[in-house]
Amino acid sequence: MGIDGPLRQTWPVDPAPHNDLPSAEGDVVSVRRSGGFAGLTSVGSVALVGDDPRVGQVRDLVGRVDLGAVVPTQPRPDMFVYSFELPGQPALELPEHDLTDDLRSLARLVLGD
Repeated sequence: MGIDGPLRQTWPVDPAPHNDLPSAEGDVVSVRRSGGFAGLTSVGSVALVGDDPRVGQVRDLVGRVDLGAVVPTQPRPDMFVYSFELPGQPALELPEHDLTDDLRSLARLVLGD
């Protein structure tokens, strides 16, 4: 039948909630938390495409976070250190007391806390 037959039909497409975020497969948000009193390490990641129920919230938080604007200070004893990897931004490691509200929410969401 070709392209002009009955199968040639267009469907409405919803725009991405954050057009400034990459949407190609493989775009992943990763968080690592290490240290603390027990010295434990937790690692988590969320792909920004797919059927993970956290994707919408993660995309919203990533859209508000600018890792380049965060200035880490020295870690304190018995506190966690977080590492963030967000698409399109340089990786950042910072101590728990330097987390912004959005970074704290992102860490909890990605790590499953």
